[in-house]
Amino acid sequence: MRSNLKTVATLTPYCVGLVFLFALGELVQGAEFIPLGYLPGGYYSSLATNVSADGNVVVGQSHNGSAGTEAFRWTRSNGMQGLGDLPGGDTWSNASAVSGDGSVVIGRGTAGDYAGIDAFRWTDKTQMELIGYFPRDGMLFSYPGSISNDGRVIVGSSDNRAFKWTEVDGISEIPGISDLPGSSGVGGVSADGSVIVGSRDLDGLRYPYRFTEPNHVENLGLFPGSNTSTYVNGISSDGEVIIGYVDGQGWRWDESNGYQAIPSLPGSEFGTIPYDLSADGSVILGTTNAYNTDPRARFPSFIWTLERGTENLDTFLQECHQIDIAGWSLSRAYGISDDGKVIVGGGINPDGRLEAFVVDLRIPEPSTLGMTIVLVLCICTTRTQARLHRPGQQ
Repeated sequence: MRSNLKTVATLTPYCVGLVFLFALGELVQGAEFIPLGYLPGGYYSSLATNVSADGNVVVGQSHNGSAGTEAFRWTRSNGMQGLGDLPGGDTWSNASAVSGDGSVVIGRGTAGDYAGIDAFRWTDKTQMELIGYFPRDGMLFSYPGSISNDGRVIVGSSDNRAFKWTEVDGISEIPGISDLPGSSGVGGVSADGSVIVGSRDLDGLRYPYRFTEPNHVENLGLFPGSNTSTYVNGISSDGEVIIGYVDGQGWRWDESNGYQAIPSLPGSEFGTIPYDLSADGSVILGTTNAYNTDPRARFPSFIWTLERGTENLDTFLQECHQIDIAGWSLSRAYGISDDGKVIVGGGINPDGRLEAFVVDLRIPEPSTLGMTIVLVLCICTTRTQARLHRPGQQ
């Protein structure tokens, strides 16, 4: 009996320690900062522009060591992979958005005749395909801006007119927007592709609009107190929250509250330019100086939440999540996952170069940790009981 008690006394501390190691391991692995580096041969710069809804696929562009910039797709398992260019192009391409599961990438590239900048759609099966454009005077320009979760709807701008693309209809006008005089652009599309937002010319200014299928257009009006153009940069998955900027200052809009300003960082002389938001619009990500052209500039990015307001992204990660980004300045924060816990962009690394990054704040839910603890305790208990009740022992 004494030997059995000794066995229990020996195993119990081991099991308890194992439980805490398992739980601590999950927590430590849950929040991390990942520099993405560059494509093979590249050395100058890389930038992540968007992340899939599930947070597992990142897209952007990187210097590739030859002709210049190349679109990339990144995953944990495969790392950074170059996507090439449109057939006949000179390997100048960049990716702007990705579908919900990361299987479809959209962006811009160059076709063989280099008549302009061409929007592309990429899948692993088809590679890069030309989306199309609205031609004018022989100049061909097409800029894709956003994509639905299933990758079947793409929106963007061509010939300074907003467009919608589907596999069935190809590129087409948006009724009441791109078929009217004046220029128009697209700032985003809802997850199901039924709501499109952007801005269009009206009375000499840029006005935000919201288009819903089949052909309803709502003019949101200018930002209160402003008499200058108001631009749109994004929309929540359900189509209820819209973000944009006016006079270099960010705003958030929804049906209940209308326009709300996204305040500047405390003590900052720069405004906020929001670029992306979580699925429910409760987390917004952006930069504080979108007009700066120096890629090495260390202007801070911001993160805004309903609970905490506007915060410096670098400070938020270090103080709230204990992520060490010493020597880095995350000055180009452009994309965020649906749950608001995966952030991508470009930062100035310790060598002074622009480098793409991923921040993963996904920490297991309490229920997951609880299941881990229960599982480990069950294993420990089973092993202990097996030793206590071996055949032939009393």
